[in-house]
Amino acid sequence: MNVLAIDTSNQPLSIAILKDKELIATVTTNESKNHSVTLMPQIANLLNSVGMKPIDIDRFVVAKGPGSYTGLRIGVTTAKTFAFTLSKELVGVSSLAVLADAVNEEETIIIPLFDARRSNVFAGGYVKDGTGLTNVIPDQHVSLDELLEKIKNYKHIFLLEVTVISLKNRS
Repeated sequence: MNVLAIDTSNQPLSIAILKDKELIATVTTNESKNHSVTLMPQIANLLNSVGMKPIDIDRFVVAKGPGSYTGLRIGVTTAKTFAFTLSKELVGVSSLAVLADAVNEEETIIIPLFDARRSNVFAGGYVKDGTGLTNVIPDQHVSLDELLEKIKNYKHIFLLEVTVISLKNRS
């Protein structure tokens, strides 16, 4: 099964192509350009780099947030348009769940978070066990103080902060 995954939920734009669960191509850009300008050319370039066309994709996977409202609209609309016009499967995934799933800590609450500005974060709480990932604190936009209050009674905590650093105009 060929999968095209799209994440426009934050400043970085990420696209990946998987074939039978194996990552075969990926690109992540952190350009200051709007995702609406860069997403389609990046998809076309990535597909071309592996000798594929949109019709070769069996499933479109898109980050459904939380994150930038405009970025999410661009990614979701693009994925929905591809899936609808090509009669292919469409799957939405939590941006935070994807981050949490990359952490191999059992019996620990995994808190992926990223900056939502003004002392707020997008965050959720996940627990991983032998059967998979369970969302125990819903994905949300929350003040950092409120998040810390929600997790204070957990014994083992793994905080996973995603930070975007711009190197533009640095001397």
